[in-house]
Amino acid sequence: MNAAARIALALLCWAAAAAAGWWLHRPPTLATAAAPPVPASASAGAATETASPQRLAGRIARADPMGFGRMPAPAGLPGLGLTGSAGAAPAGEVNWRLAAAVVRGQERYVVLTAAEQRPLQVKEGELLPDGDRVLKIDARSVQVRSPRGRLRTLYLSEP
Repeated sequence: MNAAARIALALLCWAAAAAAGWWLHRPPTLATAAAPPVPASASAGAATETASPQRLAGRIARADPMGFGRMPAPAGLPGLGLTGSAGAAPAGEVNWRLAAAVVRGQERYVVLTAAEQRPLQVKEGELLPDGDRVLKIDARSVQVRSPRGRLRTLYLSEP
């Protein structure tokens, strides 16, 4: 057998092995993986029900896999124009979200947002309207300390 035929045969075998591995070790689809386990008593004699795309999308949105769900900010903070229930977060705390971070040499500032508030640009050491102080700014995170001493790190998340 000549060299070209051997190379062609080797490539053909490699492609067949790759295809077999792909089909045999394929991960379950999203609908199968997200389906809740069915109790044994419910599955006995009952037909298997498949989840509709709308129902599956609702379950994924409620699970909040990326952590984008924010609690409403507490009401009654002066100057913030926030609305929300008083019991949603600890009194006096705003759930800040890091929208952007700029780190260029000595220039460092971040853009923070909160529910129903305009974006706020702050630098290291500045106070936020609720009394929190920005301690440290990195390219992907910011450290904020509350007036009570609670240290929080806010991370920049991908859209």
